[in-house]
Amino acid sequence: MRDIMRTVDYLEDRPDIDHDHLGYLGLSWGGYLGSQVLALEKRFKAGVFLSGGLDVEDYQPDRYVPDLDVINFLPRVKVPVLIIHGRYDYIAPLRTEPTFMLELMGTPEKDKALLIKETGHSVWRLNETRKDTFDWYDKYLGRPNR
Repeated sequence: MRDIMRTVDYLEDRPDIDHDHLGYLGLSWGGYLGSQVLALEKRFKAGVFLSGGLDVEDYQPDRYVPDLDVINFLPRVKVPVLIIHGRYDYIAPLRTEPTFMLELMGTPEKDKALLIKETGHSVWRLNETRKDTFDWYDKYLGRPNR
């Protein structure tokens, strides 16, 4: 989190960056930890998680101290979030992980979505994933001026 917050601090110092419209993109583990990022770093205005999720079937509440357990950050996420997930993801199985994450998220229902792609864990390799990500950011952050 310190690294992410320092990165956003740096971006705020750059005159060529519109720091009022920052989006978070979490890939795999970054999607898993995305709820912590979006709950703690309020300068992100939208998020996209690619192939991230919670391991519901193997979830053990005593595995982590409450301060670090990702599940405790989900209700504190209030910004729009899109989760793009592969139907055949073997690392974060679709049957529970991303849907469980969305259910617990504090974001209003109209501002959170799950897109399923006909692929495995590597949804980021699909051209349509890029388009969906840019469309989400355009909707919630506005189109870039440059």
